[in-house]
Amino acid sequence: MDQLGVRFSSGPPRQTRLRRVGLGSAKFMTKLEKGSFTSRETETRKLAYDEDFRAWMKEHPRAMKTFLEIVHSHEFKNAKEGDVFERGEIMVTAIGQHSYRGPRLKLELAGSNFFVKIEKESQEQGFAWGHKEFVDSQKAKELLAGLSGVEVYESQLGYQTENESFFVSKWIDLPTLENYIYGIELADPLRSKLVEKFHKIRERLGGFFNVSAYNMFYDPQTDTIILYDLSERPKSWDKNKTRKNLFRRSKNNIK
Repeated sequence: MDQLGVRFSSGPPRQTRLRRVGLGSAKFMTKLEKGSFTSRETETRKLAYDEDFRAWMKEHPRAMKTFLEIVHSHEFKNAKEGDVFERGEIMVTAIGQHSYRGPRLKLELAGSNFFVKIEKESQEQGFAWGHKEFVDSQKAKELLAGLSGVEVYESQLGYQTENESFFVSKWIDLPTLENYIYGIELADPLRSKLVEKFHKIRERLGGFFNVSAYNMFYDPQTDTIILYDLSERPKSWDKNKTRKNLFRRSKNNIK
């Protein structure tokens, strides 16, 4: 049977029914295969995954089940930043908690490190949920093609229902572009170069929400900007509201 893993479901572990996501099943209404990723949708669920991550999951068949047992456990409910949860070979570290949206986590297993974002707040807030963020990151890659020294984070999996969302990407341990650039002297040519590249990125991603320096990493070893937290603005999005949000965080729009 062609399957990826278990059902993502909220609630205490004993009440969680573990059901296969069923990749390749007729239950999926639409399917998109493009390059190295696959996207599938039904009326109630949306799933997108990188083929390499799918292969990794097959090598570690209990990884997702164990991860879900951790995040649905009683101990995890009161998790604070820095708390570590271990079960078998899996280690989960709480790296941030958005009280009204959901936790941000680091997942470590067998030498592989991943960033995991869980969303539980209404999608009407404008934040991209798992599947949408995965698909939008692929769109961003296409729009940024040919722009030297610019990459998009490596999305691994995006899954969402009407009530919950999971997004997984490879772990990146680098400073944000915002923090890095403000540590550079104004007269330094590198600062001007990075600012120029930053504005080129924003021009290409004009249809995306919140393309800002705090949503980009910078690798000084390779002189590469890596974008993350990408979300294409829906047609129904309130442009005036978006404009106000950008001005409110104008300190993050580097000059």
